[in-house]
Amino acid sequence: MDRTLYPRAFGAQWASLSAPLRRFFESTRPFAGDFEVRSGGRLGRMLRAILRMPAPGPRVPVRLLVEPTDGGEVWRRRFRERRLDSAQRADGELVVDRFGATEVAFALEAGEHGQGMVMRQVKTALRLGRLRIPLPRVLAPRISGAMRDLANGDGRVHVAVRVVAPLVGLIVSYEGSVAEEPS
Repeated sequence: MDRTLYPRAFGAQWASLSAPLRRFFESTRPFAGDFEVRSGGRLGRMLRAILRMPAPGPRVPVRLLVEPTDGGEVWRRRFRERRLDSAQRADGELVVDRFGATEVAFALEAGEHGQGMVMRQVKTALRLGRLRIPLPRVLAPRISGAMRDLANGDGRVHVAVRVVAPLVGLIVSYEGSVAEEPS
């Protein structure tokens, strides 16, 4: 099965992305690298642990495998031995990422000269079975994500993700680069 979620969601912007970014969003092979993982204050650390988000560390080994599905993709991330899986699907030109009961819709924006992309959060909801409860912006966690081609010719992609909750502050952020694992 092909990975077509991001090429569809990017639409006309897809062709402007650098080859390493297009490869990242199309490959069915695993990617690996090291990330710096940070956590916030006391409440942020508690919430991070409850949500089973990755533990902080300066050089946390990361592995990512994306599995295409009929309705989108499952992103299987492993930070050391902690798994962080989410299901992604298209909703028009938006990419909807579901982690547990939280569903976040992102608009994708290509960066300057196609060297990067930004995931801009546009709406958030809680999903309880078939029930979908939209969260007002003031109550919703704020999630930002960006990726860029390191432009050094080795195909590495730099990833930065930040999760912040109202009244809590930073829950987790992770940043680093990944490359496709050799076959």
